[in-house]
Amino acid sequence: MRCAWNRSTVRGWIVTGLMLGLAGMWLADRAESQPAPRVAASGVFSVLKARQSLAVREVAGRYELSLMPDIDTLSHEVVEVGADYIVVRDTGDVAQLRIPIYSIKAVITQQGSR
Repeated sequence: MRCAWNRSTVRGWIVTGLMLGLAGMWLADRAESQPAPRVAASGVFSVLKARQSLAVREVAGRYELSLMPDIDTLSHEVVEVGADYIVVRDTGDVAQLRIPIYSIKAVITQQGSR
């Protein structure tokens, strides 16, 4: 009994598969190269900005971040604010600390003097 597939049919399927694979890779690359839409700051880090001075205190394995507008220099400075982490540097410029959001106990903002 003879097979219904001949060489030209197999070649056609191979070429079609390669073309579909290349088109899929091109579309995937194009989708990844698009910049992510900028989301307005919200959540626990919405009050934090780069180069902002703050106090960092560890309480029971979690961190409290305190902002005090009346005091110019506190123990740490914000280096970077990510969606789920914050990077702070101590004022002596000795070390940086990357704190994931699940390690934040509170972000405390104190109002200016009245």
